[in-house]
Amino acid sequence: MAVLLFVHGVATRAGNDYDVAAEARRRRFSDAAFAGVPLDVTATYWGGFGADPRWGLTSIPDVRRDYVDLGTAEGAGSSLDAQPASLLLAAARADLAAVVSALSVEELSLLEREGNYAGLEQAERFWLAAARYVCRSPDPGWLADISDDEEFVAELHRQVQPLTKQQDLGVLDPLCRAAGRLGGALSNLVNAPFARIGRERLSPSVAVFLGDVFKYLREGEPRENIRRAVLGDLAAVAAKARDRQEPLVVVGHSMGGIVLHDLLSDDVAMKEIEHGQGAPLRIDLLLTVGSQVGIFEELKLFGSSDEDRSGASAPPMHRAARSSRVVRWWNVFDRIDVLSFLAEPVFEGAIDLEVDTIAGVAGAHGAYFTNMVFYERLNRRLREERLVP
Repeated sequence: MAVLLFVHGVATRAGNDYDVAAEARRRRFSDAAFAGVPLDVTATYWGGFGADPRWGLTSIPDVRRDYVDLGTAEGAGSSLDAQPASLLLAAARADLAAVVSALSVEELSLLEREGNYAGLEQAERFWLAAARYVCRSPDPGWLADISDDEEFVAELHRQVQPLTKQQDLGVLDPLCRAAGRLGGALSNLVNAPFARIGRERLSPSVAVFLGDVFKYLREGEPRENIRRAVLGDLAAVAAKARDRQEPLVVVGHSMGGIVLHDLLSDDVAMKEIEHGQGAPLRIDLLLTVGSQVGIFEELKLFGSSDEDRSGASAPPMHRAARSSRVVRWWNVFDRIDVLSFLAEPVFEGAIDLEVDTIAGVAGAHGAYFTNMVFYERLNRRLREERLVP
């Protein structure tokens, strides 16, 4: 068995959507990333202490509304009339794993929003099988023999479905729906200005991200409440792992990674945990995902930040120290996720690992945990490190 603590990121608030996503994430970590190993998962919720925009984010421009122009806009250009019939196929020929990642994100996210729980579990099994397929066969020969997206979707289904070892109960229809949505998004990215395509979805996330970060950085009750919520759960899961002699994995998404690093580098907070359990804290794996820990350290925003350690230091370059209580630190990023940053160039002992999808800039930050290729590749690394058999 293993013990896992998950600390969510920004713009996460309680409600049915949170409950559905948290349960689905727990299931995916258990069934895919830690396949074959009983997993005890604790999810820390701190979103209730975050930002609360008092005008409901009405300060964000609406891309569908006309505003008074400062000057005159001419030559805005026009988009192509037709959507190419082989955008997905072209992308798959370049990187099949990225396309499967994006399709799984598209379908699982949609099923979560619809509350289709039965369909969600079946789709997870299909996309986990697809993730395992592309990890074994990243460039299958059949890609050269098909001519358009419709054939691509049908052949992908034909190749993967037998691997699921389950009866096909209509997986092809939602697969086609996901492919259609993703193909449309790709066409939009090709045919329209990015700012108008992505801003409507991206701006609210960035706004609440900034609000949550400012709340946390500012000394006061919200910051202490967030730290106490995470610290209490960290102490509890550490005690479980120690008593059972099981590996402890701590996952921080987005700002969750910031809070975890801030606490792990706070000697007073760590001694509070260690005093309570009568033993040193040991985290076998710290997994930060789509996080900003690296850029926050560059800006010296942590209480533990050392102004004398920087890329400008006399040779050799002095990187910031990783917490001595962390055995391994993997930092997962997606280069298209504008809110994810590298940690390895800044921190000693951190290892950067890339996840690549074509989900689009606006959706990339929240796409990691609906991407079944992410879980399959994580499982392979966990096995290499002998954290799972």
